[in-house]
Amino acid sequence: MKPLRRISEIEVAWAAGFYDGEGNCCYNQATGAICLSVAQSDLEPLERFQNALGVGKINGPYMSANKGKTRMWRCQIHKQSEVAIAIEKLLPLVSTIKRWQIEDAVEKFNSRDMAELARKRRERSLAHA
Repeated sequence: MKPLRRISEIEVAWAAGFYDGEGNCCYNQATGAICLSVAQSDLEPLERFQNALGVGKINGPYMSANKGKTRMWRCQIHKQSEVAIAIEKLLPLVSTIKRWQIEDAVEKFNSRDMAELARKRRERSLAHA
């Protein structure tokens, strides 16, 4: 079993490097969610990325907006439970800039939660006044 675990660790390290160079993480204010994504004109590295993390959905092909109209695929991680899994695996292995990008999205997500909690507390206190 140990060799399989080693391969898994290598695949996660590969996924972190791939994400570091090609991926992004953002907080979507409209949906209140964190999203990680990677887009490629080749499907195979996205499948490897998805398999290494065990999460995400691959969409495509679709035509890129660039002049060459390249066929593109995108691996996106939207479900917040899957986002948490991906962040846990990627964060220790990515570059400082990618770590900041992820931490910024998480901070915005957590701030939204705190603002929502404060709003609900205000509403409850006004209802009981």
